[in-house]
Amino acid sequence: MTLSALKQYIQSKPQVTLTELSSEFQEPAETIQCMLQHFIRKGYLKECRMTPKCGSVCQQCQFATMVIYRWQNT
Repeated sequence: MTLSALKQYIQSKPQVTLTELSSEFQEPAETIQCMLQHFIRKGYLKECRMTPKCGSVCQQCQFATMVIYRWQNT
C-alpha cells in the first residue's frame, strides 16, 4: 500500500473509517493510522469523531469505528 493509493481511495468516498481502510488494504489499523497522519498534518484530511448513537456515555465503542475521515477539497 502506498500513500497515493490510500489518497485515491479516500478521495473516492465521501467519508471512510479506519476499519474500512484496514479491510480494504489488508493492513493493521495502526499502520494506516500512521499514514493518515501525513495527510492530516498537511491539512488534506479531516478526522471527525462520531458521537455514540446508543444514548449512553459508556464509551465502549472501538476507536476505529467511531472516527471518520473526510478528504478536504483544497
